[in-house]
Amino acid sequence: PEGLNGHDKKHGLRRMGHTVKMQAERLADFKIQSLMGLRSELPDRWYEVRIIVERSPGHAVRNVAVPCLVILTFSFTIYAIPMSELGSRLENTATCLLAMMAFQGVVNEMLPPV
Repeated sequence: PEGLNGHDKKHGLRRMGHTVKMQAERLADFKIQSLMGLRSELPDRWYEVRIIVERSPGHAVRNVAVPCLVILTFSFTIYAIPMSELGSRLENTATCLLAMMAFQGVVNEMLPPV
């Protein structure tokens, strides 16, 4: 019984009087695909809800891939600095390396534990 896709009260959760508002979706990178609910027979009073969500890849692209590409692009600027200024070249390389390491730490904190 699909509660989210049901059209009238005889379908799934809508039959029980429950509704799901599409505005209830608070996480921008997730989309609710299906919502299913099962209610036990009396005297047992339990209710099982199954939610199927889909995650859009846009969040990962914007928050992981784009910053990595920016840091990588910045690291290529060392080729524009003359070889005689070795200190400046090493400084830019070290800055890019530290930025990438810090960014990896932030991304690892965002990922769920496995």
